[in-house]
Amino acid sequence: MNVLKKHGLDHNKQIKGNKKVTMSKQGLTIDGRPLLISRAISKKDVKNLERKNKEDKRNLYLLKEGYISEEDSDFDSLSKIEKERRKTSLQQRKKKLENPNFSVSRVRLSVQNIPANMDNKQFKALFHKAAIALRKKQKYACRHGIPKITQAKVVTDKQRVDKNGKLKSRQFGFIQFREHQDALAVLRKMNNHSSEKTGNRKLQIEFALENERVLHNRKERTKSSRKGNKNSKKKKESEKEVDNKQDRRGKKRKQQERFFKKLKRKKEKAAAAPE
Repeated sequence: MNVLKKHGLDHNKQIKGNKKVTMSKQGLTIDGRPLLISRAISKKDVKNLERKNKEDKRNLYLLKEGYISEEDSDFDSLSKIEKERRKTSLQQRKKKLENPNFSVSRVRLSVQNIPANMDNKQFKALFHKAAIALRKKQKYACRHGIPKITQAKVVTDKQRVDKNGKLKSRQFGFIQFREHQDALAVLRKMNNHSSEKTGNRKLQIEFALENERVLHNRKERTKSSRKGNKNSKKKKESEKEVDNKQDRRGKKRKQQERFFKKLKRKKEKAAAAPE
């Protein structure tokens, strides 16, 4: 209420464009949509932030998210294999990032040590439920009201199959969120975490690396396929229109033939009738 009065607005007051400003449990809202309000930063901080963003366009600050070093309290709980796997993963990622085409994704997570019997659907459900629970508990600000996963993929071995004839899991996968806040919260909560749903395995979660060239090519392919779909749709519509025209012409021709046949029969009857 104080926020509204400070800016000359009353509770539940209509503003320009018939938009209604209200205060609720969600905070300040306009037409039911919660506003994300944060303190403005100074000009000096803006310049520093710009410099920082120019220096780190590839999100390198996220590289060590999920990594457990010797100084961390969880380090002693890791097995020798887990320590080696995490160390190797970090070294490989650093090596890849020497190539300027690679960057750290802000929304896509790499997940290792998942159960062998977990499929894409179960994989997605596990992370989606975790994101929903974290949103409710931590109440961090997001643009959208509900967490959304845009991709969930368990990587499979193309040459090996299980008893049911399905491709065997390679026990790692990728999960992509719509928003960075969800990805970060889930990583920090579920990394090095085990449960019955993970087969009591400790998950190793990191922000995935993206190849900018591959992403660009993928976008171009998506654009061209959409164009192709539009063109094929137009072609089908035009073909359908031509078929409809031909059908209409055929119907008209048949109607004319029937009319002239009737007319001919009438004439023949009239000629055969006695005067």
